[in-house]
Amino acid sequence: LVPVAMHRSDVDSLQEMVTRVVGGDTPVKPLENVESFFEAVGPCRFSLSVRLHAAVLSTCVGVPPVLLGYRDKCLDFMQSMELDDLYVGLDDRGSGEILSKVRSASEIAPQAREQIHARALSWKGCLVRYIDRICPIHRSV
Repeated sequence: LVPVAMHRSDVDSLQEMVTRVVGGDTPVKPLENVESFFEAVGPCRFSLSVRLHAAVLSTCVGVPPVLLGYRDKCLDFMQSMELDDLYVGLDDRGSGEILSKVRSASEIAPQAREQIHARALSWKGCLVRYIDRICPIHRSV
């Protein structure tokens, strides 16, 4: 278990959840930058995310995210990454479905990490090309 707080405001509620679920002293600290997120989450078998940015960053290191979606943009992201089978909409699902998705994510083969990472890089390329097209001088700024 690697609890990752995406923002300082998440620390207390995440710490309470971790203490209730696993007990003991598993400290929760907010990560200072993207590199520290990659370092913490990269070795994990999967991530369980409520924040969309955590799921996005997980895919950047090939870690399959189970995303507890709170808005349409969450499902849209998971569909774009061909990971919608790991999406749980918080508006209409129970904890049984969350556990099922976590089990599915934990059973994803290691080679699937490469596919997830490749998809993330592909989307990054699309975004860079789009930015280059609409704002060709952005890289010099």
